[in-house]
Amino acid sequence: MFIDNNWWGHKYVLAQYCGVEEKNIFGSMQHGVYAMEEERIWNLKKNRSHDFIPYFCYSDFFYKKCLTEKINNIFPIGSPFIYLDKIMPKIKKKKGTIVFPSHSNFRIKKKSFSYAYLKYPVSFDHEGFINNVEKYNKPPYTVSIIQDDYQDLHKFYKRKNWKIFSAGNRYSKFFLINIYKEIAKNTHAVFSDFSSALYYSMFLGLNVRLAVKSLYSTKINLFNYNAQKLDFMLFRAYKKKYPEIFFGKLDIDLSKSIAKARMGYSFLKNKNELRNILGWNSSIKIFLSNLIYILYNLKYKYWLNQYNQKNYFNKKS
Repeated sequence: MFIDNNWWGHKYVLAQYCGVEEKNIFGSMQHGVYAMEEERIWNLKKNRSHDFIPYFCYSDFFYKKCLTEKINNIFPIGSPFIYLDKIMPKIKKKKGTIVFPSHSNFRIKKKSFSYAYLKYPVSFDHEGFINNVEKYNKPPYTVSIIQDDYQDLHKFYKRKNWKIFSAGNRYSKFFLINIYKEIAKNTHAVFSDFSSALYYSMFLGLNVRLAVKSLYSTKINLFNYNAQKLDFMLFRAYKKKYPEIFFGKLDIDLSKSIAKARMGYSFLKNKNELRNILGWNSSIKIFLSNLIYILYNLKYKYWLNQYNQKNYFNKKS
């Protein structure tokens, strides 16, 4: 129904879990895993169009926050990643470190009577980040780069003979499946900032590490030059609560527990429950979601990716 429901392959995964053909959802989905500090300051009222439209969230913390703030029509269902985990075949882990440098973001810009998503490129110290990874983690190395950034970023890692992987762009329905498969192969993961992939890696039992330029400095110095106040707040919060994560020594069971809480594992639904919640068992809700989807497509213009996804995935890195 809403444009962001199509991001990262979330809707496709939920349809696969439910055993139905992919269709529009009657509601708006949370489309990323957030740290508790992000949810604490997130103003859903400001970013929500109308209480009439259901909102599907992940964590127990955020659900209770909405109830306290008297925000209506909130349904906790957990992250699509936990549903994917239920239907994915077991993947054997191999030795290796998967690495996630910061990626570009997108901003909404008004153009006449419509809106467009425009790319906001990242400014990042790739050389410093690569040196950090090679100093503290063992090979083989795989770098995950979203397709939108491939042209700009792959050169830094290609010259080091790292494996270059892309799960696709945000509109690829196989994105979540692709990222799941690649993370699950590895034993270690390194991150330059907070992302959903951090919690996916924790959930799958990888040894995770948050990389900063200096481990022992009281001042947090990030590799991402575009870092905002929120980024520093998250790093400070984790440095206080889970300092082991900066050394790659966070207990695996604790790591999984954190991920499950952030991803709303306790809200996992069975197939019929989820079909009902998403409106897939109601002809009226399916009709309304299709109608609203058409209206939103008139309002928003998609940011067209310049790379051909099919050709890219046939290309050897």
